[in-house]
Amino acid sequence: MKLSKRLMAIARMVQKHSNHGELADIGSDHGYLPVWLVLNGVISSAIACEIADGPIQALKKTIQLSHTEDKISVKKGDGLQPIIGSQLDMITICGMGGNLICQILDRDLSKLAVSTLVLAPNVNEGMVREWLMQHGWQIVDETAVEDMHHYYEIIVAKPGCMALNAKEIYMGPVLLKEKPDVIFKKWKWQTGILEDILKTLNESNEKHKMIHLQHQWLKEEL
Repeated sequence: MKLSKRLMAIARMVQKHSNHGELADIGSDHGYLPVWLVLNGVISSAIACEIADGPIQALKKTIQLSHTEDKISVKKGDGLQPIIGSQLDMITICGMGGNLICQILDRDLSKLAVSTLVLAPNVNEGMVREWLMQHGWQIVDETAVEDMHHYYEIIVAKPGCMALNAKEIYMGPVLLKEKPDVIFKKWKWQTGILEDILKTLNESNEKHKMIHLQHQWLKEEL
């Protein structure tokens, strides 16, 4: 099974931090990620979760075609609710905005005992980092990938305390330290976007002040 560049980057992060236990993939879509992880021996088993009947049927089809029915179960439900009570090593949440990821974590994560989160928001990564910091999770790894002209950041967190400043929340503490090549492309792209927004805002506007500060942070790293 061949994964997209985005899913492969997520799979490699799971591989790097897995204890070979059970993984729950929230918003699993077609189930390509858990199937690849099982077929490649990265995890022992998986729970693939979706909220709607259409994706559930797509999930079941992928699992049947890959002959992984004995290691991947499908559960229907909202967010983390289908896996409450499960013994899990890792949870992956990918392919949705940072705001929705935070809502999902806020609602039910405290009801679970899990050692690792792998989160790949499409947008609003800073919101996810701030949530993690405020709720007793420590970012231990980050990477970035470009796929189909879009940039994705992948965040790995484990239970623990951390104190991030505003720049680290916005740009990522590990990304700022390790600076993978692709993140420079994203930061350059972000800089252009912010410059266009700044042209439309009055300097006295509070939003202008925040965006101007973010623009400064980006320019410092380029």
